[in-house]
Amino acid sequence: MDESTFKIPSRLRLRLAARGSLVKRLSKSWHDHQLGKRKARHRRDRQGPATKLAAYLLGCQRSGTDMCFHLLDRCLDVDAFNEDVGAAFSKCRIKDAGVIRRIIDVSRARCVVFKPVCDSHRAIEVLSWHQPSRAVWLYRDYRSVANSSVAKWGNSNLRHLQHLMAGRGDWGWSQWNREGYPPEAFDEVRVCVDDGLTPHGAAAVYWYLRNRCYFSQALNQRRDVAIFRYRDLVTEPVERFTRLCHFLGLTFSEEMASTVHAGSLSKGRDIKLDPRIKKICDGMLARLDAEVERPGATESQA
Repeated sequence: MDESTFKIPSRLRLRLAARGSLVKRLSKSWHDHQLGKRKARHRRDRQGPATKLAAYLLGCQRSGTDMCFHLLDRCLDVDAFNEDVGAAFSKCRIKDAGVIRRIIDVSRARCVVFKPVCDSHRAIEVLSWHQPSRAVWLYRDYRSVANSSVAKWGNSNLRHLQHLMAGRGDWGWSQWNREGYPPEAFDEVRVCVDDGLTPHGAAAVYWYLRNRCYFSQALNQRRDVAIFRYRDLVTEPVERFTRLCHFLGLTFSEEMASTVHAGSLSKGRDIKLDPRIKKICDGMLARLDAEVERPGATESQA
């Protein structure tokens, strides 16, 4: 029998995919509802905290920020606002200081977590909106990030990078892609942007630019910012997430990291990249690794 006999018709595939997406959305809604009830019971007979901490998860997209967000959201002493929550974000950009302060004021949680990844280049400004505040910068190997970025967004990084180098146009809600880079950053990557640039290469260059913001803002010199490496978080989840929670003044429970796994750790390691791109990304990766391995880099600075 011909192999094509076993292929699922395209319409059926679309229906199955739509049904699977619906099931995921319903499952998430049910999970959020149950978690909300647990948090309400936990806080019912407790006095509201005298001091509330604002926490921000920052870094390059596809670097583990979503994983960390959902893990922290499981803590009963946390109220968490992802970038798709309209109360705190508009088209993935964090709203103004007044809105964020009001959210923190009405919260009864000890820690209010936001994930303004698209505003990572504004870390110093965002940290100034409320006191006390903490930021966690997350990074992942550039090859894994490039692989994940292309799988999710196709060649969008390539188009944006070409426009960025040419100084063209307003990108609407994607304007954050061109913000926060000093002129010397463009000089460093311009040699990599030519007619041979691939979508994976462009995603790797963006990884370089976004993580460069960690150093251009001198976040490595701030006591209210800690840096964590994705590889450590998924291979040593109890130890590393205990440190992360301690930095944010939270109590870690092993239940929080029960779904963390290292299954995607090696993805993207075989992608082909221009040697010039590998050189700048390897250099940045070494700088980030040196920061996370520096004594006290992930300890609480409270």
